[in-house]
Amino acid sequence: MIKFTKIIGAQVLSAYNCEYIGTVINMQTNKQNTHIKHLIISSADDETTYLLPANRIFSISDAVIIRNRTALSVTSDISVFSPINSTAFSITGINLGKICEITLDKKMRITTFDTPTHELAPKSLIFCNNGIALFNDGEKKYTNGCFSPKLGGVPPASDNTLVQALDEQNNGVSTPRTITARLPRNFRLP
Repeated sequence: MIKFTKIIGAQVLSAYNCEYIGTVINMQTNKQNTHIKHLIISSADDETTYLLPANRIFSISDAVIIRNRTALSVTSDISVFSPINSTAFSITGINLGKICEITLDKKMRITTFDTPTHELAPKSLIFCNNGIALFNDGEKKYTNGCFSPKLGGVPPASDNTLVQALDEQNNGVSTPRTITARLPRNFRLP
């Protein structure tokens, strides 16, 4: 098992020519937050940011070893949200604490999200963004999509639609009035 806080700040070295590439500053997970997709590397010599695919890592211990520089891709100003330091909440509204550690297996799959009081499975994570991670603590299955706003539910437009408008008079007082408007038959509400 690998602790992610041990990887952040680790040096990245090339095995081909024993070159110091940079330092790990963050990670990028897949959409389901089940494994690490890329490590984000800050270059040592200039202000370049690199993406290192997790499948191109040769070994991880005190340093991250890669075969050569061809594993890296240069990226411009990447903003990736990391689950570390996010506040974990259950779907029932219970504050589970801040995520202080992520435990990984040797294939860079996430095994647990750790808070000071809980170990949370990645399969129970519903969504993680903006410093908040929402976990399922019940038996019912939830996804982020089941909380999206429902489209529709608005009655279809008829030939005549009543519209409420404000009729402004000269003295600055607005009074409501109803206007009957005729809309085209192919009109659809957004």
